[in-house]
Amino acid sequence: MPSKFSLIITIIIVPVIAVFLLFRASHKPNRFKNNFDRKWFKNKLTVCNKLKLDEEIKDFSALGSNEILLKTGERNTLVSLDMNLRQLQNGLLSLGPNTGTNSKFAWDFNDNTLCVFNYKKHLITSYNVRTKALMDRMVPGVFTRATVISDSSVVIRCLDSNTRYQVFKKLNLKNGDILMEKDISPKVNDAGMATDGQLHYDKSTNTIVFTYYYGNGFLCIDSNMFLKYKGRTIDTTKTFHAHISHGKVYTHIDPPDYINLNSCAENGILYIQSALQSDDESNDSFNENSVIDMYRIKDGQYIGSFLIPNLKT
Repeated sequence: MPSKFSLIITIIIVPVIAVFLLFRASHKPNRFKNNFDRKWFKNKLTVCNKLKLDEEIKDFSALGSNEILLKTGERNTLVSLDMNLRQLQNGLLSLGPNTGTNSKFAWDFNDNTLCVFNYKKHLITSYNVRTKALMDRMVPGVFTRATVISDSSVVIRCLDSNTRYQVFKKLNLKNGDILMEKDISPKVNDAGMATDGQLHYDKSTNTIVFTYYYGNGFLCIDSNMFLKYKGRTIDTTKTFHAHISHGKVYTHIDPPDYINLNSCAENGILYIQSALQSDDESNDSFNENSVIDMYRIKDGQYIGSFLIPNLKT
C-alpha cells in the first residue's frame, strides 16, 4: 500500500508533467526553427524626423502622398501633418458626437474620401476633404473590417446573417446597395475569429487585399467581388493557429499564435509585418526590429524583406 508521502508526491508531479507535455505539444512560433529563409534588402532605414506630442497617438495613416494622419486618444480627433512632421491641421475631423470616445473605430482614405468606421454603432461616416461634405451610412448588421475603394464605395468584412462566418461585401455609401462576394471566405462557423485579419485596397491594381493574422495566407479580390487568387506568405505554416469556443459568445480558447501582424497595400506592393523569425535571422535582430515582407499584388510573388528598427523611447 503506498505511503501518504508517495501519494502527495504523485498528486504534485502528475499535473506538472501534464502541463509540460501540453506545452511541448503546443505550437509556439519562434520556439523552434520555422524552416524558411528570407531574401534581405541590404539598405537600412534611418530615422529622418521625430515629433513629440502631448496626446497619445492611437493610430496613423498616410493622407495622400504628402500628408500623415494621426488619431489622438484623448479628444478623439484626427490631426494631419506634412512629411516633415509639421502640423497642418489640428482637429481635421472630430469623431465625438457620432462615434463616442469609447467606441471602437478605424479609418481609411482613398482619393478625396476619408471614411471613419464605427464598428460598435454599425456606422460609416464619409468625409470629402475637398468639399468638406459629411455623410453617414448605417451598415446592416455587424462588420469588423473595412476599406475605401472609391468616393462612393467601401468593402466590408461582416457577419453573414444566415451563418456563423464572415463574408466580404461592397457597400455603396450613397444609396446603400450591397454587392456580395462570390464564394471567397472560408466556411468556418466561428464568427470569423480564426480567419481574422486586415483589409486593404490597392488603387494601382484595383485589388482588395485581405491578410490573415493566424495563417500564412492572403486573399486578392477584384472590385466586382470575385476572387483573383489566394496568396501564401513565405513561412511554412499550414493551418490557422487559433482555437475558438462559442456558446452565447465567441472566445479564443487559448491565446492565438500570430503569423502576420500589421499590413498595408500601396502601388502594387503588399507589405506584411511578420511575427515569425526566419532561420537565417539572429534572435537579436528579430527582437530589435520589425520584419517587413513584400509581395507583388499582381501575382502574389515574394519580393524580399527589410527591417524597421524598434524605436527606443
